[in-house]
Amino acid sequence: MKITYELYEKCTRQGFNLNHLRNYFFQNKTKQQLALLSRALKSLSFAENGRIATMKIIKKDFIASEATQNDTFGIVDYACALEGVEIGILFIKQKNNAYYISLRSKGEIDVGQIAQDMGGGGSKNIAAFETHPQDNLTYIKAKLFFLCRLALEQEHPNMFKITDYFREQQKS
Repeated sequence: MKITYELYEKCTRQGFNLNHLRNYFFQNKTKQQLALLSRALKSLSFAENGRIATMKIIKKDFIASEATQNDTFGIVDYACALEGVEIGILFIKQKNNAYYISLRSKGEIDVGQIAQDMGGGGSKNIAAFETHPQDNLTYIKAKLFFLCRLALEQEHPNMFKITDYFREQQKS
């Protein structure tokens, strides 16, 4: 996937038609890609009052949709495109039982830093990292969500206090 972004950047620097590139990469989906997207959307869940959206793709999703790893390109963007969501996360189980975890964000949330802290990399709004087959996914998720919460809190330092206030008001 990194190759796609590098190719896009090279092409734009050389004056290629951006509409043709956009159509090729984003409006040229196969039936397998859409079947895989459908399965990913069925796994959609939310955390942090809807500010984080997660999806997952596991081996049986690839088999059922007859899709490949390449067909996952862009799926995480659907999680981040939702109203109120600031961080989108896609967990993709690899053939070797490791996970490729793709991150997207809106605004000033730096998922590149989150991915770097998890051993990966990327830019401010687009990033990823991989686990090892022996890694404990529960621990990986806990650390990832902790880092996401910190990033959300830094972006909106009073948000958690405000939501706590409203919860208290609803109780009384």
